[in-house]
This record gives sequence, structure tokens and C-alpha cells, in this order.
Amino acid sequence: MTVTPLLRLALAAAFFALAMPAPAAVTGKTAGNAAYKAGDYATALRELLPEAMSGNSDAQAKVGTLYLDGKGTAKDYAQAGKWFTAAAKAGNRQAQRKLGEMYRDGLGLPKDDAKALYWYRLAAEQGDAPSQYNVGLFLMEGRGGRKDVAQALKLFARAVDGGNMSAALRLGEIYADGEGVTADLHQASIWYERAALDGSATAQQKLGALYRDGTGVPADPRKAFSLFRQSAEAGNVWGQYYLGGMYLEGSGTPRDYDIARQWFAKAASQGSAAAMTAIGSMYRDAKGGRRDYKSAMEWYLRAASAKNWTAAYNIGTLYRCGWGVEEDFAQAMAWFRKGADNGHARSMFGIATLHRRGEGVMTNAINARDWYQKAYALGLQSAKPWATTPIAHWGTLGRKRGCMMKFPDD
Repeated sequence: MTVTPLLRLALAAAFFALAMPAPAAVTGKTAGNAAYKAGDYATALRELLPEAMSGNSDAQAKVGTLYLDGKGTAKDYAQAGKWFTAAAKAGNRQAQRKLGEMYRDGLGLPKDDAKALYWYRLAAEQGDAPSQYNVGLFLMEGRGGRKDVAQALKLFARAVDGGNMSAALRLGEIYADGEGVTADLHQASIWYERAALDGSATAQQKLGALYRDGTGVPADPRKAFSLFRQSAEAGNVWGQYYLGGMYLEGSGTPRDYDIARQWFAKAASQGSAAAMTAIGSMYRDAKGGRRDYKSAMEWYLRAASAKNWTAAYNIGTLYRCGWGVEEDFAQAMAWFRKGADNGHARSMFGIATLHRRGEGVMTNAINARDWYQKAYALGLQSAKPWATTPIAHWGTLGRKRGCMMKFPDD
């Protein structure tokens, strides 16, 4: 038989195919990683343990995670700490971060902020964004070491660049509140926007408040409304409360008392005392239905029990004015006192008015002036005339009862 070049090539290919070893079965780390990714954690643990025992830091970190979370096995913090420590010492940044969390929270290891910070720092130096964020948190508070706001800001910014939007939200809060820096609402808005665009409901409601009030950014009720709606629909309690307020005031959207009440109710169901107070005031002021002082009182009492001092002031006003209850100046004073004792300026105004008018107490202009001045010092502008006008000239300010007004100031 003549061996043609084509036949010779085919024979050679067959020879090499026979000589090549058969592919190895998928075992060990490869099978373990595949099972881990597929959510088959029992198989993952079985396959990864030998690799972890042989010193593979990736396998050690995964095994530690399985023990930490109780996936594929019973939750075992001691085992988790053991494997994370081995992997962390080998330089695995995920394990370093997890070990930091365990020391921070005292999970199977003694709670130790210094050790938590140590491991977080190692992971952060390797570019781990969650660890950069956590180191920033520690430095802002001086946990585990000295406080260092400047370094914290740098780490938060790096974490944001690494995709950690919790760091963007925190930067917004720092600049909004002036935590260790000069307050800068425009700078706050920039960071809030980055987090809001990533879907942070908290950032959405905080940015919305800036656009609503025109602080740090130009006032834009429609944009505020849109941000509040996104936040509210994601279940954020403040987003729900603020959205209710937009419908109540007709700001950024047509006024709709029914929808306002619905959003306030959603927020109230999550424990928002501010929303409870808002519902009470809607009943008091006949917004969206008939005036109902009884229902107003019920909502105010719920809010006051949750330490909302505006609600306490409103209860005092109901008693002072005899709205839905018998006029009772002693009860009015008691409720105003609850608010005043907790720094509520309008409650201080209420006490001042009772002293000035001699309602339930002896008329005492000096006491009244002192309370007006306290209220004004806290920023209540309606207290200014009484706080700054000499007592001898108070007659020029009038003696209106105030209870005929929508929200009495006097």
C-alpha cells in the first residue's frame, strides 16, 4: 500500500492522540470552587478542605466563610477564625477583611478593635474596597487607634472608586453634618448623588431633602419629589415620610391629601413618630376629611410615646385651646414641659405663653420672658418679639388668644 502524505499526517495525529494522557477528573480545588459558585456548599466544603489543609489560601478563605455562615455545615466561629487566620497570614485580602469583622463583632474571637483595624488595614492596602470603608469608619471614631478624619476621607474616596457606595453615603453625611470638616452641603450633594444613582434609598431621601430645601443645590421640588418617591418605594421610612409631605404641600406634584395620608401611614407603620404626628395634624386641620380632634389626639399620643416632642406640644395645645377635650391648662403645662425638657423650642414657647397670660399659673412676665428667650435661642423666630422686646412694651405686641389660628403661636 502506498502511504500518501495525507495518510501519513492522519497516522501521526492518531499516534499523538494515543500518547496524550486522559484529562484528569475534576477534583479538589476546581470541583470545590465550582460547587461553591453553584451554591452546593456541602460539596464545596468536602472538596475545598483538602486544599485548605495543604495551604491554599483561597480555599482556606472559602472554608472559613462556609463555617462563618453555616453553609454546608453547622455554624462554627472557632473553625471560621482558624481558617481565616491561616489565609489572612498568607495575604488573602478576603480573609483579612473577614477576620477584621470577627474581631470587630467578637464572633468566636475576643472583641478587639485594634486587631480588627489591623486586619482591615492589611486588606485595604491591597485595594479591598469594603475594608477601605471599614478602616475609614474606625478612623472617624478613633476605634482601635487614634482618630484621623483626613485619612478616613481618603479611604472613603478610594472605597467609592472601588465601587463601595456605602462610603459615598458616609462621605455625604460627613460633609452635611460637618463631622471633623467644615460643613459643605454642595460637597455632600455630590457624594449623595453617587450613592443615590447606585440605588441607595437613604442617599436618595437625603439628596431629595437638599433639593427640596435648596441647600447645597438649587431648589428643585420636582427632583426632590422624584428622589423621595424612589426612596419611599424602596421602603425607606424617611423617604415615605418626606414623600407624604410633598403630596401634603403640593410641592413637586399636585396636592393630594389621600395619597399624603397613605405615605404617612406607611412610614408610621415602620415606627416613624414624625409621620404619626403628621397624620394627627391632618385630622386636626381637616386636611383630606372632616376635622377630627379625637383621632388627632390618638395619633399625637402614639407619637409622643415614641418621644416626638412636636406631638407633645400639639397635645398641650389641644388642652390649652379645649380642642376635642375639656380646656385644661395644667395638662397643657405638663405636655409643654415634656417637650421643653427635651429641648423642643415650640414647647418652651407654650410654657412662656401660659406664664404671660396667667393660664393655669400666676401671671409671671419674667418667667415668660425667660422661656421666650430660650425658645428664640433655639431658633424659633415667632418667639423673637417677646424675647427681644422689653416687658414694659409687651402691650404693643397684642394679646391674641391664638386658639383660632390653624397652628397657635400664642
